[in-house]
Amino acid sequence: MGRLLLDFGDGPRRVPLGASTRIGRHWSNDALVDHPGMPLHWLELRWAGRQWTWRALGAADRTVGAGAADGEGWRPFAKGPGKARVKLDGMGWVELVDPSEPALLLHDLTTGERLEAEDVEEYVELGDDGARPLGVRPHPPLQDGQVFTSRGRTLRILLAESPTPTATTALDVRALACHLDVAEREATFTVERTSRTLRGEGARILRVYAEARLRGGEGWLSPLDAFAEWVAAGGQPESPVERVAWERGKVRTRLSLADVAGGPELFEVEREGPSTRVRLSIPAERITVDGRGPGRQGGTR
Repeated sequence: MGRLLLDFGDGPRRVPLGASTRIGRHWSNDALVDHPGMPLHWLELRWAGRQWTWRALGAADRTVGAGAADGEGWRPFAKGPGKARVKLDGMGWVELVDPSEPALLLHDLTTGERLEAEDVEEYVELGDDGARPLGVRPHPPLQDGQVFTSRGRTLRILLAESPTPTATTALDVRALACHLDVAEREATFTVERTSRTLRGEGARILRVYAEARLRGGEGWLSPLDAFAEWVAAGGQPESPVERVAWERGKVRTRLSLADVAGGPELFEVEREGPSTRVRLSIPAERITVDGRGPGRQGGTR
C-alpha cells in the first residue's frame, strides 16, 4: 500500500495513503499538521492508476518538488531515494516512501487514526461483492467514503480506486468437491489439488461449526450455543457473545483475501422471529475434524 513519510518539526510519522489524501491544518484533511505556517489545505496526493501524483492546494509559491505539472497542476513523484519529496518553505516535508497502489483503509472519525491491513479485519468483513461492517448481516456493501459504526467505533471507509482485479479464483467453497479438514489450530479447504489453510481463531470457529455438523442432525447452532462451544474449544470466556459472529466475518474476509470464492455463503443463517441459528454450509460428508468424520480424504464418502 502507498505510504507517505511526513515531518514538520515534531518527528517523522508515516501516513498510509488512500486513493486521494489531503494534507493541511484544517480538521477535514486526511493528514493533519497543526502548525501556524501550514495552509488550511496544502497538498493533495492522488493515485493516477499507475503512479502517485501531487499538487499544491495552497501556498503554491512556497511549495517545492520535482516533476512537470499537467494542465490541472498534477505532478508525478520523482523516483529514487530522497527524490520523491515535496517541501514547504523550510517548514517541513513529505516523502513518498512506498509507491505501491492504494488499499482499503478505515479512518476513525474520533481519533483520526487510519487502520490498515489486519486491523481492518477487526471492523469490516470483505467478500466477493465488497465490504460490510463486521458481524452485521444482511447489510449492503459499504460505498467509498461511507460512515458506519462497528464495535463501538465510528469509521469512514476509504476504498482503493484501482484495486488489482482477480481474473479467476483458484478455489470455491461452494463447489461440490470442496472438503474441509480441521486440525489443531488450522482448517484447510480443498478442491481437488488446490487448498487454502486458515489458522488461529478462524480455525477455532470453523471447528465449532464443523463439529456441530458431524454430531448429526442439521448442524444449526444458536448464538449462545455457538459461544459456549467456542469457549470450550479454547475461546476467551470474557469475550462478548457477539465475538462468534465477528470471527465468522473474519473467516469470510480471510477467504476473500486468499482468492477463495463463495465466502459469503460459507455460513447459512436461519431466522425465526427474533431467534437466529447458523450452520456451516458444507455438509458432514465433506468434513473431517482431527482425522475423524466421513469427509476423511481417501476414505469412504
